[in-house]
Amino acid sequence: MSDFFQFLSVYDDAQVADILSEESADVAVAALGSLPPDRAAAILRRLPKKDSAEVSLKLARAESVDQSVMAAMERALRKKFFSVISGAPKAVE
Repeated sequence: MSDFFQFLSVYDDAQVADILSEESADVAVAALGSLPPDRAAAILRRLPKKDSAEVSLKLARAESVDQSVMAAMERALRKKFFSVISGAPKAVE
């Protein structure tokens, strides 16, 4: 787990899965790989079947990603969340 993508903690699993389903598998892997395993698994289960299979495979084979690439992916995803999800984020229970 890393410090990247921690902004996702304020969104519920369904919101995160909805947005990640529109992203590439690589972005989903980077985001899910940065979350606690139980949270990542819960979000992974909510992805469409075809997406979850590819993301699962890539998570299993994941290699380290350059910090600047991770930061760029996080910034882009954060911007998308803030523009797509209107209103205040839901608190995770």
